[in-house]
Amino acid sequence: MSTHIVVDCCMQGWPMMVTTVVISANSEMMITFELLVYPSLALIFMMLIYGAFGPRVQLERNITHHLNINVDKCASEDCVRCTKYKVIIQKVVKRYKSDSAVKQEVVNCSNRMHRAVTSLDPDRKYGAADEQQPNVLYMEELSARPFWSEAEFVSDIAVLESHVQEIREEFENVYNTVWPDGWLVNNTSSGEWAVYHLFNQGAPIPSNCQKCPKTCAVLRNLVSSMSNSGNLFGNVSFSVVQSSTHISPHYGPTNVRIRCHLGLRISDPRTSYMVVNGEKCGWESGKCLLFDDSFLHEVHHRDVDGAARAVLLIDLWHPETTHEERQLIDNLFKFEKASFPSIPTISMQIPASNDL
Repeated sequence: MSTHIVVDCCMQGWPMMVTTVVISANSEMMITFELLVYPSLALIFMMLIYGAFGPRVQLERNITHHLNINVDKCASEDCVRCTKYKVIIQKVVKRYKSDSAVKQEVVNCSNRMHRAVTSLDPDRKYGAADEQQPNVLYMEELSARPFWSEAEFVSDIAVLESHVQEIREEFENVYNTVWPDGWLVNNTSSGEWAVYHLFNQGAPIPSNCQKCPKTCAVLRNLVSSMSNSGNLFGNVSFSVVQSSTHISPHYGPTNVRIRCHLGLRISDPRTSYMVVNGEKCGWESGKCLLFDDSFLHEVHHRDVDGAARAVLLIDLWHPETTHEERQLIDNLFKFEKASFPSIPTISMQIPASNDL
């Protein structure tokens, strides 16, 4: 039986460090090639690899987790998002040290919450073996796994999936008729990734919310949504990646949340998928995908017809955080002017859990 070969390339920096790893089907053999090359030579290098292994080579799974790769918090040193997180860490630390009432509140909350706050550091370094590396807040003793099942979020998933048609209609409206107003384009290693925020780091975007009243009404009925709390870790947005897009490996800011993707425009999962801590998973139309973005994660999207992938992104509380811990996080990491825009409510018909 011929050996099955998997090849993955990771390109970082300038010149590019091209790391190609070849693994046998039973993972008993690993061959690693590293080359420091300029982009024009990277293609030649890959052609040599293909020439050596021919049709046995398959680019079918990302294996950066096998390598000791330095992953930056962000590709841009001037990233507004990263800068905002650094500022808020400094503010929280200063407030904790100077305000005795806040310090007592932290101490009284829980031991793990106290350790999390006293460990805040904008330049925190993790060990190579640390699978979770949130760049703001890390709380110990919370269950950690790359992907989560719907069992921990039954009611919220029922609400989202039962109203996917209304949500999809509002997405199509703002994508097809409003673009580019209200849309922001993020940095990617290739392709294009655009987001339409309803809540951005705890802050509602009133002009965007007003164009999506049914979606916002659905959000108000989610028991685990962080956007209803107004803290900086809570986001809700339509997230669109164009074909041939790769969102580079990165870590989220905290492990107290679980990120949910509701599939709106979905392609073949064999060529459109995300990888979280080395585990690969695709999206399903009208279904929720739950993952912990404090693990290293990335997105690959290729569509034979050039179609985009679109999801509704919602940040949910980690189910093991207590009411007291959530209140304290809201207080310490709050968006000071956060308030939900005036939007209509809708009657929710939540299906039984065995219907999901």
